[in-house]
Amino acid sequence: MWNYEDIRSFFIRVAESSKRRLREISEKAVGDDGPAYKILYDDCLSRLNVYSYLNDRSFLVSCQHLQNELRRLLDNPVSIPEEAYDGEVYRRCWKTHIKGLMALCEKNNTGA
Repeated sequence: MWNYEDIRSFFIRVAESSKRRLREISEKAVGDDGPAYKILYDDCLSRLNVYSYLNDRSFLVSCQHLQNELRRLLDNPVSIPEEAYDGEVYRRCWKTHIKGLMALCEKNNTGA
């Protein structure tokens, strides 16, 4: 059963967790010694931005509304933040997070 407050709370937890992880990774990503950390950084940054954007929005009232917004996000170009190390990595991770949420909605709708 869809519950706005539970979904909102989940999005807040994921965004806060991503923000903490981003701080942990940022020091390790600096310089040439951290190429893997730069990928992790871009992944965390994209997750933070996706979940922060979705949090507390009117389309969280139902799974269908959320799915519609997720489709809209996928159909439009991704804005790459300046702090991303690699725009392509950020874009790919961002889309992966969106698609993961879409799959979660589909699973929720089928009652699986």
